[in-house]
Amino acid sequence: MVSTFSSHAGSSSNFRDLLELNYQNKSVVHLPAGGVVPLLKQSVWVVVRGLVKLGAVTEPGDELLLGLAGPNQPFGECLSDVEAYEAITSTDCDLLCLESG
Repeated sequence: MVSTFSSHAGSSSNFRDLLELNYQNKSVVHLPAGGVVPLLKQSVWVVVRGLVKLGAVTEPGDELLLGLAGPNQPFGECLSDVEAYEAITSTDCDLLCLESG
């Protein structure tokens, strides 16, 4: 199951502050449609522009669609308990990687 941040007023403000701080210190990564997003254990990606397909592959090789992440939505390996989790851009995307300290 893929988790997302809650949309409570207080946490939304804190999340926005975190995004603004990271925008100042990091570059937005551009990936073309069909690009594989590298999933890092201690990182969360935020979609700035575009659409990312979140999926997994079962042991027999069947592909599972777990969900889609669009603008302002976070995703990452640390937000999922699914093994063989993958993220592939469905459209041209701009993504921001937030690394935990």
